[in-house]
Amino acid sequence: MARLVTSLVVAAATATTLAMVPVNRAMACSCIAFTEKQAFAAADVVFEGVVVAEPFWALHWFSNSAAEVRFEFAVESVAKGGPLPEEVEVATAQNGASCGAEFAQGQRWRVFADSSGDHLASGLCSGNRLLGEDAGQSSTLPTLLLAVVSAIVTALLVVGRAIMAR
Repeated sequence: MARLVTSLVVAAATATTLAMVPVNRAMACSCIAFTEKQAFAAADVVFEGVVVAEPFWALHWFSNSAAEVRFEFAVESVAKGGPLPEEVEVATAQNGASCGAEFAQGQRWRVFADSSGDHLASGLCSGNRLLGEDAGQSSTLPTLLLAVVSAIVTALLVVGRAIMAR
């Protein structure tokens, strides 16, 4: 039994370490090159804003990469399709491999979107442009949460091993 607990502790530590290692992204989405002027003409709505809320990624780790997620933006200016409320939701596929826009909390974007009922929709191929980061925001919460959960699981396994060894 002690051998099983030791194996579980080693597996948990290895998984935690691998989860923290940055990896290069493999992209399956292919966009046709076009100008910002063409993106503007194709979009229903064009605005600049800061991402103020992003999906809780831990809930999406085991879902389809094409699943819809929604980001909330604080609208700073509208270039087309206004007026817009102070905050809008922009839906996209979960990640870039499925042509999802790769927004993150605290980032300023020029967003090219289409109207889609009660929200806007955009993607990796819509022509969106990152304008900068807002120093007051942070997008490290998912990574921090993963580290905390991994540490708790590892601690529980170590305590379980100590109890089993008695």
